This record gives sequence, C-alpha cells and structure tokens, in this order.
Amino acid sequence: MVYESLAPFPNGGVDHNREILIDVLRGGALEVSQRPIDGRTYTVLTSTSRWGKHTIWYDPARGLAPRRITQRKEGPDELMIGNGKIVTMNAVPPEYGGPWDLVTQQVDIAKYARVNDRDVISGYSSAWQIRQANGTVTNSRTVVAISEINLAPNFSADTFQIKTVIPNGMHVTVEGSRSINHEWQDGKIVKSVNQPSVANLEGHWFQAGSWQKRALLLAGILVAAAASYWFLRRARKLA
Repeated sequence: MVYESLAPFPNGGVDHNREILIDVLRGGALEVSQRPIDGRTYTVLTSTSRWGKHTIWYDPARGLAPRRITQRKEGPDELMIGNGKIVTMNAVPPEYGGPWDLVTQQVDIAKYARVNDRDVISGYSSAWQIRQANGTVTNSRTVVAISEINLAPNFSADTFQIKTVIPNGMHVTVEGSRSINHEWQDGKIVKSVNQPSVANLEGHWFQAGSWQKRALLLAGILVAAAASYWFLRRARKLA
C-alpha cells in the first residue's frame, strides 16, 4: 500500500471533492483550535471553502497524524458527482436523488502502523449521511484495513498484486458506475449477471423529448408488433 497523503485514502482526498484534501484546506478560510476525543486533546484545523467545511483532528503524540476527519456540505457548497461534474448541493440532478440538503462524512482512525519511524494510518471507518430535499436520508458506513504500507515504492520492480484471497461473488463498487452492480470473479471485476435486468438500469433516466426515450418507445412498439404478428400466424396455422 502506497501511503503518501494527508487523508487515509490512497488518492489523498475525501469523497465528492475534485481536489485532494490538502488543497481543499489551502483554498479555504482556516481556523485552529484544541478539542478532546476520548479524554485526549487534539489540535483541530477547520477549513471553510467552496467545498464546504472540513475539519481534521491532529494527534501531537503521533507527529500530527490525523485522528478524525469530517466534512459537511449544504446549500451552495460544491461537490463532484459520479460523472465528474461539479454542482452545488441544491443543484444535484434527479438521477442522483437531488437536490440534496446535507452531506456529512466522519472518518475515525482506528489503527496506526509504525513505518520508518513514522505513524501512518492502517485502519479507519468512514460514516456517511446524505439528506435529500424530499426528506429521504441515506446512511452508510465503511471499515477499511490497510496493510503492507510502503512509503517509497518502486513500481518498476514491485508491481501491485492482491495477496489476500478474495472470494468469487464479492460485491464491488466501481466509482462512476455505482448504480450498476459489480462483483469479483476469477481475479477480475465484472458486472453482476445474477440480478434482474431492470436493476441494471437503476440511476439511469431520460429527459423528456430525448432521442433515447423516443428510441426506446419505438423499440417497444416494434417488439409488441412482432409479437402480435407471431401470435396471429400461429393462431391461423392451428385453425
């Protein structure tokens, strides 16, 4: 695992932001304070920017490694949705359940590993809540363990290989295709086939008057006409 980020995530960012976390902090108005977690005092950095409010609890005893990371988005705050488009919370399109009123995320660091005399994150949980304008609330929680951390990887000599045995059929989420179910099969990520075809269409929609909608309607009419013609011919033969 390559560890070269402020956040526990490999890409250095937190969800729904185009910029990595350190750039989000740099682009906002900063406030420093001291706050406790479980009886210990942490240095807390809060940034308010176009991406909302982001707060990091740093642990002085661990070389300022983060202990908790939170983000909050609402109203005019910006976020990046699945197709890479930047929108404000109140302009999230209907196919994503928008508009949204509130998004919160809290990442709690549960475990650190000592690598090259430095504390790095090796385990964390991430809890999400999305509140849609129609009153729907969605909660999710992910627990992550990170192993084999390398602070100076050499990809030319050490290519990435998954050593943990992953069972076939394990659900996989593909960024940008969250509405389509994927799974792990024989060392590859593939689309799930053991689900109703209609489920694959979740999250897809067509604007009124779009050519996709007219094409689907025409295709449906042609299928219905072909089926009627087949039944009529069959009925005549039986008669």
